[in-house]
Amino acid sequence: YVTTVINNFKDSDEVLYWDIFEVQGADGLDDVTYEALRQAIAAARGVGALQPVTVASLTRPDGTDLMLDDAEGSDLVTFSSFDPPEVIEAKIKQLKQLGRPVICTDWLNRANDNNFEKLLPLFAANQVGWFNRGLVRSDDKAGDGAVWQDHIFDMDGNPYNPSEIELIRGFIFEKEME
Repeated sequence: YVTTVINNFKDSDEVLYWDIFEVQGADGLDDVTYEALRQAIAAARGVGALQPVTVASLTRPDGTDLMLDDAEGSDLVTFSSFDPPEVIEAKIKQLKQLGRPVICTDWLNRANDNNFEKLLPLFAANQVGWFNRGLVRSDDKAGDGAVWQDHIFDMDGNPYNPSEIELIRGFIFEKEME
């Protein structure tokens, strides 16, 4: 499966990178998925795609970090976290030690006070790329007036918070200190 999909798009400029495993070790299947992870990375590398390969950073149950143990598997570092900003900042500092670009792939959780106002400056200061997986709210589960976890726009196109749109538009990386 891995080689088939990557081979079909290995030369596409529409693919930013290949995220081989998003949540490895889920449901207590650590040993099984870690071995499958290594096999999937080898398969992905064997295709010779132009795009970089990554495996999301994950802390194992024993407290060790899979990415730090298997850094050779990724060309860039991806992670997701809904932890408080200070925990995310510590994670970024740890992952930056690998000397690769870092991208946070999932982080917005307004109910936990993770929002654009707090995290975009953190990402900018640390040269961390970011994605927000929720663009348009697709259901009515949140209800009127409820805090949306991760969507930016309502189904009618109105933003959850117009000031967030301005923060996104104005996002720039801070220059790294020399």
